[in-house]
Amino acid sequence: MKGIDIEFFSFLTRLGVSHRKVIKEIRKHLKVFPLIMPKPDTFSKTMETVSKLKWLRGTQIYDVFLAHTALDNGVSTIYTFNDKHFINFKLPLNVVNPTNLSL
Repeated sequence: MKGIDIEFFSFLTRLGVSHRKVIKEIRKHLKVFPLIMPKPDTFSKTMETVSKLKWLRGTQIYDVFLAHTALDNGVSTIYTFNDKHFINFKLPLNVVNPTNLSL
């Protein structure tokens, strides 16, 4: 497990889902979605954003790193329940909250 899978694991286990079930779910997702990794300059881009946004605290810094990892891998849209953080980063990333989607 790497990157977003760790966030997914963290989120589901906080909801009380067992480790076994979460790992099974992650394995299913990895068969469909490609795993992306930070590029060599992702960290420096993250630190540049962090230095500009002095209000960032705690997990928001990890969210900036996720946003830059996505952008560095050509991902232009991110689906997150934490949309307010990502929107406030002022990065060229389309942020969608899944609760706002009509199915």
